[in-house]
Amino acid sequence: MRLALAALALTCCISAHAQQLAPYGDASPPVPTGRLAADSTQNASIRSTPLPESQQRAIPDAQARMERADAGEHEKRLLDWWTTGATVVLALVTLGLAIFTYRLWKATRTLVVGAKDASGRQLRAYVNVRGASVQMIVPNSEPIFTVSVRNYGQTPAHRIVSWMRMNFGADPEAIEFNDSNYDDSSGRSILAPGEGIEMVIGRTTLWTSQEVGDLARCASTASVYGEVKYLDVFGNERYTRFNLLTGGHYGLKDQVLRHAKRGNCTDEVPDD
Repeated sequence: MRLALAALALTCCISAHAQQLAPYGDASPPVPTGRLAADSTQNASIRSTPLPESQQRAIPDAQARMERADAGEHEKRLLDWWTTGATVVLALVTLGLAIFTYRLWKATRTLVVGAKDASGRQLRAYVNVRGASVQMIVPNSEPIFTVSVRNYGQTPAHRIVSWMRMNFGADPEAIEFNDSNYDDSSGRSILAPGEGIEMVIGRTTLWTSQEVGDLARCASTASVYGEVKYLDVFGNERYTRFNLLTGGHYGLKDQVLRHAKRGNCTDEVPDD
């Protein structure tokens, strides 16, 4: 009897405990009722309702537009890169062309200036000493020196002026060329190409035996020096200077006057 009661009590406990665990086990969920049941039914119908065909087509269209936008942006960046590169290359080419043009202009200018200088040198007047002499140097004769100049250029020499001085016994190189030797009252002439003029100077006192003897023994000199100024056809002022002597280390060999070591020069070939 006691055993039967214990078995019954155990059976009751097990049944009660099973009822408490039923909601968390395999039992079905509670069925909603009322308004909650209606809302659940509406949401389920919304989820199960398919999208309209226009909306279904709009989704891939939007994706395609996004892809096209991305591709267009990529093409724009690529085009900008090529445009920038082409601009840089064009700038470098332009710079190189400018440098080449400048160098070409400079070379052409050098050639033009050189050709002009060469033409000027070829065409200008060249007045120079053609020869110089002294009359026979003997005692009691008059010292007369003659210097001949000629235009060796191809164009006339204009506004020619000149002066000449004598130097006896003194150092033939101790001379000075300055404009104070010119006579403002002297005339100005034109010397055509190939033509020449003679410059003559003399001394009123005659040669003495002492002077002639010193010249012959190379103990003294007699010289003439002077300058000729003129304008060439281009308007440039030119000059020719001369210093010619007899005696000295030359002695009295003949009547020809010879160049001294100093004082023979032109505007283009200055004196040393």
